[in-house]
Amino acid sequence: MIVTYLDTSAAMKLLVGEPESESLLNALTSGPPRQLVGSWLLHTELHCAAGRHPELIATEAITAVLETVDLIDLTRGDMLAAGTYAPLRSHDALHLAVAIRIGVDELVTYDTELAAAAGRAGLRLVAPR
Repeated sequence: MIVTYLDTSAAMKLLVGEPESESLLNALTSGPPRQLVGSWLLHTELHCAAGRHPELIATEAITAVLETVDLIDLTRGDMLAAGTYAPLRSHDALHLAVAIRIGVDELVTYDTELAAAAGRAGLRLVAPR
């Protein structure tokens, strides 16, 4: 089974129709079986996005997506590691720190800065278009 870390930029494509949404859904549901993981930061970011844009993002849709993702607790070590990933934004650095700590097989992101940092860290990147 492939362990796939889902960041917020990717999860949002499962909630809001964007050009990459269908390709991402197909990639995640076809091929070899995947275990989707993310940090609890994903939960926070999705709910905050829904609060900012309730006309676009239904809480029920967030629940449906999060039910398919194993959420990983953030640790003090993640916070410390994230601080070394400058100049990433703090939330992207935290996603990267958790993905590295748990040893994922791949990271799904559409954020170019996070993708570049993850690539430098040796993670396999996925961003179906």
